Amino acid sequence: MKVSLKFFIIGLITFSILSCKKNKEEEKTEFKKVDLQKNIGENLILPGYKKLIDKIDSLEYFHNSFVISPSIELFNKIREVWFDSYLEWNRVSMYEFGPALEMGLKGSIGLFPNDTSKIIENINQGNYNLSTVSNSEVVGLHVFDFLLFRNQAYSDYESNSNYQKYISDVIDKIQSELSFVYNKWNNSYLEEFKNSTSTASSSAFSLFVNEFVKSYEETKWTKVGIPSGKQTLGIVQKNYIETRLSKKSLIVLKENLKAIKQCFNGQSFSGVNGIGFDDYLIDLNRASLVDHINSKLDEIISDIENISNDFETQLDLNPAIIESLYDKIHLITVSLKTDMTSAFGVLITYQDNDGD
Repeated sequence: MKVSLKFFIIGLITFSILSCKKNKEEEKTEFKKVDLQKNIGENLILPGYKKLIDKIDSLEYFHNSFVISPSIELFNKIREVWFDSYLEWNRVSMYEFGPALEMGLKGSIGLFPNDTSKIIENINQGNYNLSTVSNSEVVGLHVFDFLLFRNQAYSDYESNSNYQKYISDVIDKIQSELSFVYNKWNNSYLEEFKNSTSTASSSAFSLFVNEFVKSYEETKWTKVGIPSGKQTLGIVQKNYIETRLSKKSLIVLKENLKAIKQCFNGQSFSGVNGIGFDDYLIDLNRASLVDHINSKLDEIISDIENISNDFETQLDLNPAIIESLYDKIHLITVSLKTDMTSAFGVLITYQDNDGD
């Protein structure tokens, strides 16, 4: 009887240990990408587009007010609202997939530099179709850097009806395209996005990851690399400086990188940390990669904040600071494009231009 009791107790203990182990294993749930994409879609993409639409509507309102009764106060307000709109665009420009890709939103709203001679030609002739390929470089938000900040901007805007009409037409085009993208997301694409989680190249998750990384590289190329000469054999290209006339390019760069970091961490506009790429990487035991990406982005953003000059002035006075900024942005490319995508099992399908 004592031997039987002994084996009974041992068996009971073994069963209890195995049961506890099984319960703990059951508590660990598999990471669900649908939750990641739900958070990004509902708390970043949709509200991001809505904020941009609201800003463009405000731009239209103040423009119409200026046409009726021009004043320097309204002119300055239009400049202010335009720049707010431009920052909002830089917070959603990374979502160029799904409806945005269908519309070609980045090419029509975010293209820079612009063909300023063609803009003036259109205004003078008063007869143009802004939807044609020939006018692809004279539309979008960046054209307002020229229309609102050129030397004779106020006098032309105040007195030239063609000038006023051109601004109205550019705003109308932006509104139409944004409405298309927002309505698509709001009516059907959000559900498709949330549930298309495979790593196939055509899946929404794969398209999202690709566009996120591509957007980061485009920030490196267009906002820093090309104008500074880092990607043009050392030849500085000042005409490629973003918002050159309004001298806002470093602010735009900072806000764009902050938006990229926000998306990476799944942080909503209200500051709530939801599920993002960081959580997926942590689930894949890549917490050190998350820390590296976040710390380096913070360092770059801090460096930008410590530059007291505008981009062009800094290039003239101390180009080494801009070169250092580019190098730091470039270093994170491998972390995002190779390390992160490899962990996710996503294949990079877009073509870059610098071989990392």
